[in-house]
Amino acid sequence: QERKFHGYKKPLEDEEPIQKTKDKKKGKTKDKEPIKTIHKQQKTEKKKKFTNLYTIDGKSVEIYLKGRVKCDCEAKRHTLINNCLNCGRIVCAQEKAGPCLFCGELVCTREQQTILASNTKASDDLYNELMDPKALK
Repeated sequence: QERKFHGYKKPLEDEEPIQKTKDKKKGKTKDKEPIKTIHKQQKTEKKKKFTNLYTIDGKSVEIYLKGRVKCDCEAKRHTLINNCLNCGRIVCAQEKAGPCLFCGELVCTREQQTILASNTKASDDLYNELMDPKALK
């Protein structure tokens, strides 16, 4: 009486695990194909870009990140653009002129305000450039 034991064999990573259908009711046939589970696609992680905030000497300098980025320095680290007239947020040079990042109201420098006040083609072009949603990126 020689017994042969069949132990559990872990499936390889390349193989998809197979689940058998569970037939609880009597009279069902077992000829059905086993159901394969679907694996979720693995998310590719984005590499975070490293921006050095210090010079070679180790002294901190004003660093401006690419695009319009929310900054909480309140114009202490970067130069002041203006305050939002709607919500009162202080906008620095890192956040750049354009729609307020909180309420959407136009925030621009004094020079840009004087250009916008003159109803010319240049003022229309400047307004469209500042309010362009593609400029946010």
